[in-house]
Amino acid sequence: MDFNGDNAGVANGVGTTSRVDLVGDPRSGIVQVPNSGFGRIFYNGSAFAAPRGLTFGDTGRNILNNPSRINFDMALFKHFVIKENLAFEFRTEAFNVFNHPELENLGGTLGSPGFLAAGAAHNPRILQLGLKLIF
Repeated sequence: MDFNGDNAGVANGVGTTSRVDLVGDPRSGIVQVPNSGFGRIFYNGSAFAAPRGLTFGDTGRNILNNPSRINFDMALFKHFVIKENLAFEFRTEAFNVFNHPELENLGGTLGSPGFLAAGAAHNPRILQLGLKLIF
């Protein structure tokens, strides 16, 4: 949650963003958009304002939580022996096997359309098969 510009007046070239001021409860008045993942608002954006002049802003780090991530990976394999010194292995792997949406971190700059909205998601379910010859 940043505010672009050198609000504190330090302009040392390292970074010119400040934190925003907290003016309300970010957990009240949350807009829930049904059946949407991207662009879904998780917190009340009007609870934040641009910092007062010559200040760095009064919001601390980690005051809001990102959407939770639930991820289950699974692998199954079967070992087949052909001869004493020859075998092969068939392997199936599934990543995010239950296909839970894992939204990216919330953030953005105050006043931008993506402020406090999830703009992207991690990979959906991925399956892969493998065959290994052991000799």
